[in-house]
Amino acid sequence: MYSFFFHLNEPTFKMKKILIRRIYTIAALGVLVIASLISNAFEAQKKAPTKTATLSSAPLVNVYKETIKDASISIELSGRLSSKERINVFSEVSGQLQSSEKEFKEGISFAKGDTLIHINDAQTRLNLSALRSSFLSLLTGLQAELATDYPDTFANWQNYISSFNPLKDLEILPEAQSQKEKNFLVTKNVYNQFFNIRSQESQLRKYVIKAPFDGTVHSANTVPGTLIRVGQQIGEYVGVFHYELELGLSVNERSKIKLKDKVTLKSEDINGTWQGEVSRIGTVIDPATQTLKIYVSTTGEDLMEGMYMKAELNGLTIKGSTLLGSHLLINNQFVYGVENDSILTKYPVTVLHENNDLVWLSGIPESAILLAQSLTGAKPGKVVRVNSIKL
Repeated sequence: MYSFFFHLNEPTFKMKKILIRRIYTIAALGVLVIASLISNAFEAQKKAPTKTATLSSAPLVNVYKETIKDASISIELSGRLSSKERINVFSEVSGQLQSSEKEFKEGISFAKGDTLIHINDAQTRLNLSALRSSFLSLLTGLQAELATDYPDTFANWQNYISSFNPLKDLEILPEAQSQKEKNFLVTKNVYNQFFNIRSQESQLRKYVIKAPFDGTVHSANTVPGTLIRVGQQIGEYVGVFHYELELGLSVNERSKIKLKDKVTLKSEDINGTWQGEVSRIGTVIDPATQTLKIYVSTTGEDLMEGMYMKAELNGLTIKGSTLLGSHLLINNQFVYGVENDSILTKYPVTVLHENNDLVWLSGIPESAILLAQSLTGAKPGKVVRVNSIKL
C-alpha cells in the first residue's frame, strides 16, 4: 500500500522541488539587482556630488589666485664673521717698547693713523742726524766748484744748502742739468750719501707702527718696557667695519649663485639686518662637508669678529615659477586647487628649488585657484566652501 501511495504522489513532489529552485533563483537575482542599484547610486554620488545638498556643510578653506611670475630663489645658510682687515703686528727693528697715549692691549680700539707701537728710537735718531750733518759738510765743500763749473744750477744748490736741517728728512736733490754735472756729483759721493741717509730715514719710521685702518687689538704679546727683537710678533690687530662671512654651499646649488648676488644678513643676538653681496666663490669641495666655500662681504658698526650670522642669498631668477609654502606641496608631487568655485582638484608639479618652508614649482596653470592651507581629508572631488585671500 505504501508503494502505491508513493507512486501516486511522485509527480507532485518533483514539481515542488522545481518550484523551490525557481524561487531561490529569482530571490538571488533580486539581491544582485538591488546590490547593483545601491552601488550605482553611491558611484553616482561620487562622480556628481549634489552641490546644493552638501555645500552648506562643506569645510571653509582659504584660497588665492596664483599668477605665474619670475621668482628669484633664496638660499638660507649660516656662518661666522671674520674681519677683512687683519694684520699680525711684527717689529722690523729692535729696541725697548715705549708707552703710548693708548696701550697696545686686547680690546683697545684705534682710529686709522693712530700710533699702535712706539719703540725707543733715540739712538737711531742721533746717528741719523750725524749722517745728515756730514752730508751738509760735503755739499758746503762743493759750492766753489759748483759756482765755477755749473753756474746755471749753482743757485739751486745754494738754496738747498740754506734750507738744510739735520733734524729733518732730506729734501729731493736739485736736478743735474747735464751729464757732466751728474758725473761730478757721482764722483763726490753726493748720491751715495744721499740715498744712504734716505734709507736710514725709512728705517727710522719703522720704530713707530701706526694703525692702517680703524680697528681693535685682538691679541697683545708685550707690555711697555719689553725689549723688542727684530721679527718678534707684538700682537694682532683687526678692522671693525669691513667683514666677510664664510658659508658652505651644496654643490647642486652652485649654478644658482653668482658673484655680486645680494645677501641679507641677520643675527640672533643683535636686532637689525645687514646687506652684503657674494664676493668670492670657491672651486674646491670640502671633503668633510661636501660643500663649496662662498664668501659674503658686508659692513656695519654693530658687527663683530666671530659673530654667528644667518644669510639669505637671493640668487637665480626662475622664469614661470610659482613660490609656495612647502606645507601645501603633497608628497613632493602635487598641490590642491579649487575648480568650479567648490570642487577640489590637484595639479601635478615639478619642484625646482626648496628652501626651508618654501618651494619653487612649475606645472601650475596660469590663474589657478590654489588652496592656501592644509586640509584634513583633502581629495579630488571633495566639496569645499572658499574664502579668497591675498598672499
